[in-house]
Amino acid sequence: MPDELKRNDTRAKFEPPYGCYLGAYIDSDRTLKRTFADQSGRVHRYPEEFEAAAGKAHASYFFYMGYGGKLSCEWVRQLGTQGRIVHIALEPNRGLGEVKEDRYLRNLADDLRMTGAPVFLRFASEMNGDWVPYSGNPTEYRQKFRLVSKVMHERAPNVAMVWCPYATPASTIPVYYPGDDAVDWIGVNMYNVTYFNQNVNTPGWRVFPTDMLDFVYRAYSSRKPIMIGEYGVTHYSALERTPQTDYAVRCIKALYMALPRKYPRVKAIHYFDGNNLDLPQVMNNNYAVTQNASVLGTYKAVTAQSYFLRQIASPSALGYRPPLSPMPVREGEVLAGMVHLSAFARCEDGMPRIKFSINGKVLNIGDAAGDWQCLANVSNQPVGPATLRVEAWTGGKLLCARSVKVRIARIAS
Repeated sequence: MPDELKRNDTRAKFEPPYGCYLGAYIDSDRTLKRTFADQSGRVHRYPEEFEAAAGKAHASYFFYMGYGGKLSCEWVRQLGTQGRIVHIALEPNRGLGEVKEDRYLRNLADDLRMTGAPVFLRFASEMNGDWVPYSGNPTEYRQKFRLVSKVMHERAPNVAMVWCPYATPASTIPVYYPGDDAVDWIGVNMYNVTYFNQNVNTPGWRVFPTDMLDFVYRAYSSRKPIMIGEYGVTHYSALERTPQTDYAVRCIKALYMALPRKYPRVKAIHYFDGNNLDLPQVMNNNYAVTQNASVLGTYKAVTAQSYFLRQIASPSALGYRPPLSPMPVREGEVLAGMVHLSAFARCEDGMPRIKFSINGKVLNIGDAAGDWQCLANVSNQPVGPATLRVEAWTGGKLLCARSVKVRIARIAS
């Protein structure tokens, strides 16, 4: 479906025409031993150890940087020369008043340009939440974002500007939007936790991962590529003090399986591989996939899909192959031979079992909860009109179903 795939490409800076960049934050994962200390004292962790555990190279890594601080040019350059997109969460933690068109901002842009690395600059993210010091004045925020964007676009063509609210509160997100001309990518940060703010009175375990994505996706994906700037799911919280492995496995599988099937305009996702229990100022949740074998196995399995890109997409490169991109089955679609089928179903309490059938004859039933895809042979079906049906089952009950009229054909010999 080349035309359909093209409709998901706005040709924004660094946007892959197909698929989704696989990214992560790993600097606070203390199980990763090989480190690099930059001139400001920030400790970064080399990707190779994380990628060996995850089973796949990642296209992008991010780190946090306080506005006014010195850029770690050497670290940015190292990641860039490895073919990675460097993702910087630039935070004006002393307030927006420090953001001016001055020597610091111009030098920062020049330094970023001189690294030669492709850069996602996520300026002042989560501005819609009252937990950051640059929230509360949308007019000033928009002005400061536009200023940073202007300087970067003029002086650092290798920088893509990312505007990134938190998933909640959604009602205040639009008033902080600085305008299409200032934004290259739209981001959203989102975390799945069993209890919000470690409060037993505010349970979060019923929040489905994609629920947090929907508002931003619906509002902005038609005109900008979408990035999940940060995503993490707890597998151990300080409140419960007991592993929540099944919960983490369920959320990771649900989100990463949903993206190619329901959210094709999400073109990058960065997993927060960190244990906040190690941070005295936070001490709430362990999100690190490397610190739970089952969680790591799930992350490894879902990110193994070719849809999740391990490097910058270069369609002009010799031998380039676009990743497999699931496409909707349309009315009258012709099916022949071996057919890849997959589905997505929202299920709060667990992963549904998916059943595929043609004219009532079962093609496949997922062997395990969350097994949402199969390779089916339709060559033994009668040629001509047919009904393809997919059902999602949970707890022995039908959760939802959908049918579509197709045509069965023979592959010409």
